[in-house]
Amino acid sequence: EYDGLMFGQFQYHAIPFYKNRYVKHVCQVVQTIMLGLRCHRRRKLDYIHSYDPLMLGFAAVILKILTGAKLIVEVNGHLKKDGFLDRKGLAASVKRTAFSFLASLSLKRAAVIKFLNDEQKVEWQEFLKDQKIVLYHDFVPTHVFKSGQTAEEPYIFFIGYPFYRKAVDILIAAFLEMAEEFPAVKLKIVGHCPGGDAERQKYIDMAKGHPRVEILKPVYFDEAIRLFEQCRFFVLPSRSEAMGRVLIEAMACSKAVIGSRVGGIPGLVRDGENGFLVESENVQQLAEKMKVLLSEENLCAKMGQSGKAFVEENFSSQKYVEFFLDMLRDADHG
Repeated sequence: EYDGLMFGQFQYHAIPFYKNRYVKHVCQVVQTIMLGLRCHRRRKLDYIHSYDPLMLGFAAVILKILTGAKLIVEVNGHLKKDGFLDRKGLAASVKRTAFSFLASLSLKRAAVIKFLNDEQKVEWQEFLKDQKIVLYHDFVPTHVFKSGQTAEEPYIFFIGYPFYRKAVDILIAAFLEMAEEFPAVKLKIVGHCPGGDAERQKYIDMAKGHPRVEILKPVYFDEAIRLFEQCRFFVLPSRSEAMGRVLIEAMACSKAVIGSRVGGIPGLVRDGENGFLVESENVQQLAEKMKVLLSEENLCAKMGQSGKAFVEENFSSQKYVEFFLDMLRDADHG
């Protein structure tokens, strides 16, 4: 129903979604290639921009060969650090082989590779040669986020998934450590659980029935904006995080933030200025920083204002457009 929608000069195309895990990736690659060729027949493609270096990257390489367009490949996570490459067994071995083949195929044929942080460049070094490398944030529509008044019932906010990678278990444990000192404050956790109700129940059980811990299912974007605008502050205690766009969204609402010292988070959180950095999986340290922001409202507000200015200067919607156009120019000269 959304195929062909126009947004200004941008046209949106959709491909069918396949639930069967054995054929869905192959079908999506074929559909993507066919869609790209149809677009190319209507109007010559100048650039092909792949959101990841794996299955989409494979489709993008085929389209590059067939159309002659310049290829741009994004790497949007710490895929090599997420654990599946270290697993044992035949299935894991097949995945490792496929991973190396697909990543090498797409990245080595790209005119430009976009990373989110410097750690990714080191992580993917084996696939890099003379490609142009650019580093900048994912698009966040900062212009739709406004500075909001904290709700009458104050709450600490988290939104994201998967819960384990985002260290929701650490966040719950840290909140339980300090909850008695702040009897009016809630913890609101929002996100999708790929494991369904059983996985969500596991995190509910971690909260030990605490009445001020809310673990909510995903919400629409407008509701997510409201939750950002009305929270006291935002926490992202991830075990792995290439960027953390939710931190930008929170700061766009003039909210102080707490993030773990991993991946791209230190590039967003200026420790002591717009929020705090904590060591990953350190429950006590996270609890202490949350207590500081709850105890010192003026500091929390000042950090929120600093974060707002930081986002407007470095991560605004317009700034993304500037980075993106620079990337296209790099591809032209690649």
